[in-house]
Amino acid sequence: MVTKMKAITRWLNSTFAVALIGMSFGSRPAPLAATPEAGPPPPNTAEIELPDSRLGLESLRLDAPEATDSLGTSLFISGTSPAFVYVNHNVALDPSAEMTLEAWVRHGDTGCQTIVGKNFTISYWLGLCNNKLRFYSGGSGTSVDGATTIPANVWTHIAITWRSGGERVYYINGQEEYRGPAGSNGTSAWSLGIGYDNGGGCCAFKGNLAEVRLWNIERTADDIRRTMHVRLDEPRPGLVANWHLNDSFLDSVGGFHGAAGGAGTLNFTGPQPPPRPPLVPIDKDFARLPSPRDGFGFAVLSNTNRALMVGGFTTGGRTGQVHRLDLGSGNAVPFGAGLPDPRYGNTAAYA
Repeated sequence: MVTKMKAITRWLNSTFAVALIGMSFGSRPAPLAATPEAGPPPPNTAEIELPDSRLGLESLRLDAPEATDSLGTSLFISGTSPAFVYVNHNVALDPSAEMTLEAWVRHGDTGCQTIVGKNFTISYWLGLCNNKLRFYSGGSGTSVDGATTIPANVWTHIAITWRSGGERVYYINGQEEYRGPAGSNGTSAWSLGIGYDNGGGCCAFKGNLAEVRLWNIERTADDIRRTMHVRLDEPRPGLVANWHLNDSFLDSVGGFHGAAGGAGTLNFTGPQPPPRPPLVPIDKDFARLPSPRDGFGFAVLSNTNRALMVGGFTTGGRTGQVHRLDLGSGNAVPFGAGLPDPRYGNTAAYA
């Protein structure tokens, strides 16, 4: 007798299914052959046929953040008058405890140029001054410049992290460039400006911008490197806003949409930022599990650098836990409510 399981799900902006087959009784099962039906399954469907109907079956529905390596074109800013994107004020755009700002930048001018800011005289501001990174954490007197010259007309990924009472760290192309005291922070009721600091009336950008992101967490170097080449279109922990700037001023995750401002040239004819390199940076813990584990289901989630570990044997015996594993760092965190009961000899599939 053949037992068929079909799992169909849609979770947030993600569309995928994970099918789990496992044993919750007796000895460890022999390897099973899973044979899909002829022809492609319907969208968002995983179909598996098993040769033995006595096996327990479970359908596990989890989210798989969608991501693509294609960043598209970029925002082009030019003209003798400022041109910029402005986003109406919201308290979510003023992180007070931790913050990360990121952007792909291809500048074509000297002097001071705004990447993103909320009035440098009273709040945060990230930009370039004399071709070096500058960040104001909370108004006048809180700026610190980086040491590395950022070349003109070359795509460069820049990021800063800041934590109240801790440190500020600058990154260029995923590599740490400066580390020092965080400095004070400040809030502002001004609109957020991309390409010009409307509140401070300062520093028009000329060149190309793409993938401007605001987080309310302090990201690590591994976090930044892992997603700098990836277009993010779904909510992620700490991600407040993500402006792709490749065909609109829309925020893809938080709903903080922008609009065009100024009298200069502003369009989406800029070149595409660099694609993901062939080798994704990994750290010393790559492929190291957080603890001994055997007989678990394993499914790689495409384009996310993540995988699921489902059930199995641990030092404490059989487990029904599901963990989400980061393939770059080796970090694993519990994910969802887990299985209805402990299982081992599991098989997980992603579709």
